[in-house]
Amino acid sequence: MSASAQRVTPDLDSLRGGQLSIQPIMHASLVLNYQGKNIYIDPTGGAALYEGLLPPDLIMITDIHPDHMDPKTIEAINTKEATFVVPQAVADKLPSTIDKKRLLF
Repeated sequence: MSASAQRVTPDLDSLRGGQLSIQPIMHASLVLNYQGKNIYIDPTGGAALYEGLLPPDLIMITDIHPDHMDPKTIEAINTKEATFVVPQAVADKLPSTIDKKRLLF
């Protein structure tokens, strides 16, 4: 059984430097947008969940568990310009298509 639903409306907060958009995706996954930068946190669930969102400038992955790190989703979204912030355990399990020069620990 599968379900499909519309993406929830992002939360918007006004900060001194501009507006912060917090877009929940699912479970631990969310997308932040602030000052024209897009931060994907724990991207999982497949590329379809990220359709229509701007590509990430930064991707943070917090854990190796599949509800935080999904190699198939990471390979399917546009990560060409993204820097990754990950612990070493995540870095060890990232797809080989990810340029290791773009990793920060």
